[in-house]
Amino acid sequence: MKSLYNFNKQAETYDEYYNSEIGKRIDQEEKKCVKQFLDKQVKGKILELGSGTGHWSKWISEQGFQVHGIDIAEEMLEKAKSKNILNSEFEIMSMTDLKFKDNSIDSIIAITSLEFSIDLDKTFSEIKRVLKPNGYLITAVLNSKSIIGVHKKNNTTFADANFFTKTQLKKRLEKFGNPEFSEAAYLNDKFEIIETKNDVEPAMIVGFVENIF
Repeated sequence: MKSLYNFNKQAETYDEYYNSEIGKRIDQEEKKCVKQFLDKQVKGKILELGSGTGHWSKWISEQGFQVHGIDIAEEMLEKAKSKNILNSEFEIMSMTDLKFKDNSIDSIIAITSLEFSIDLDKTFSEIKRVLKPNGYLITAVLNSKSIIGVHKKNNTTFADANFFTKTQLKKRLEKFGNPEFSEAAYLNDKFEIIETKNDVEPAMIVGFVENIF
């Protein structure tokens, strides 16, 4: 199982970002966008692709969902398991090879994980295969046009990752149904959060779609 970045190298330090001042603020903005789509779903089991250390898993659980998190970074998963998150389970699995039956999953969420897939076509094909008719998909991806995307080659984590434009994400999600979108975390060229958007691109694009096709 492969990824465009080996997150095992960050297992011990990954959560430090969320404890920083900028990390907390960006996290808050991102969760606000994701929550509006989670709230549209019946509370039940949700498959989280690339669950990492369980940072998002814990929050999703607190929204009333049962979380089944998968990741290929074993050390990241061990961190997640050590948190004893309520209503959660974690398993080593690749998003390009989901070990689930066809049309068996009610809801899928992927938070900044699709960018690291070694085969996006296969990943989306697998999502389509396992998602139930009228099931839901939430994707939160990093924007290639944002300040982070423009300078990603300077970041060892993001250098090889495949960021998205809104058009690219829309094209992917339209194969499931009629997507809705939200945006989060507007950063200026100093990587500071700003309130006035002007012509600044958001760091994150959140897409939501019901599987109707």
